[in-house]
Amino acid sequence: MKAATSKILLLEVSVFLLCVVVVLFGHDHGISHRSLRKSPGNHFLGYMPRGRDAKNAESASSKCIDASLLIRSLRLRGGKGKGGGGKGNKGSSSSSGGQAQIVTLKQGKKSFEVLAKSGAPAQFKEGKISAEEALEIEQVFNDARKLTKCSDAELQAAFGTNDQLKCCEKVLEKGDFSLTAHERKKKIEEKTEEIVSEIIRNYRSTLTKSVVAREQVEIAFKDAKIKIDSEKPARSQIDDILEKLQTSLSLYRMETDYVIRFNSKYGSALSVIKKYGQVKATTKDAADFFVVEVGIPPANYDDLMKGLSKPTSGDFEIDTVGSKNEPKAAKPEKGKKIVKESKDHHRQHNKEKKKERNRAKGK
Repeated sequence: MKAATSKILLLEVSVFLLCVVVVLFGHDHGISHRSLRKSPGNHFLGYMPRGRDAKNAESASSKCIDASLLIRSLRLRGGKGKGGGGKGNKGSSSSSGGQAQIVTLKQGKKSFEVLAKSGAPAQFKEGKISAEEALEIEQVFNDARKLTKCSDAELQAAFGTNDQLKCCEKVLEKGDFSLTAHERKKKIEEKTEEIVSEIIRNYRSTLTKSVVAREQVEIAFKDAKIKIDSEKPARSQIDDILEKLQTSLSLYRMETDYVIRFNSKYGSALSVIKKYGQVKATTKDAADFFVVEVGIPPANYDDLMKGLSKPTSGDFEIDTVGSKNEPKAAKPEKGKKIVKESKDHHRQHNKEKKKERNRAKGK
């Protein structure tokens, strides 16, 4: 890693010296300091020539700007070790100058890319920093790694303007980017916390039939070398994780089976049910009503009721499987709301909640 860093430093120094030579060469060919004036538009040279010297200075300026872009490119290509631009981190890599991230926006067959500072794309999307603060350089590329610049015509066709900063801002707003090593680590930690909390809330020890301590779950995760996918939903990872924990921590899911029935026009209600429970069967009856059999943990029941009341406005039936009031696949009376929770179901739910409270108190 040190050797790679030294090489990058050497290359950056070499590029800088090359720029100095180019400037001196331009001076020897008739570009005098007296004919130069300050210009905020040329950050690298710091000055802008007048009259007959303009052509030579423009050539020198172009070479120096390309050299500065090369330095940014080295940041993307240089670090391919840990946390670098290897697999799974296409858009960023580490070097002595920090990380640079590529933000890519695809429109049809064309790609538009910008070079951003480490962690800046996420901060820009959250509204924490401006486009100027996020960018390494105000330039849109077809390929940022090869430093292939977009033409004004391409920018005009894609964004309705050829202003570099405005186009860069649109790429930052709508484009995709790979996470830095720090961002990936933070996301994995958040997903791990979500999974551990889900296990503590809705799973019990098969030996003690009681709630498992957080520390116990975290130690079991470490011993079993559990790997968390930051992109996958927590619930879809739990079954695989529990299999790997069987030798050190045997758990079972606390849940009650319910049948929920609602009109198919409330399509989003199904996603609410999946969020809070484990769907075991879904059917659609002749009256165009969904009948869903689902396992709901006691800790999720109240959240499910609140969640279902929004898309359905309370127009649904729910009861435990096998109860005499279990919703059947039959058409309800027109214009009548069908929220229905039986007394037996209420008693059972209250009993379960009381048991949970007693277990938590250690009774």
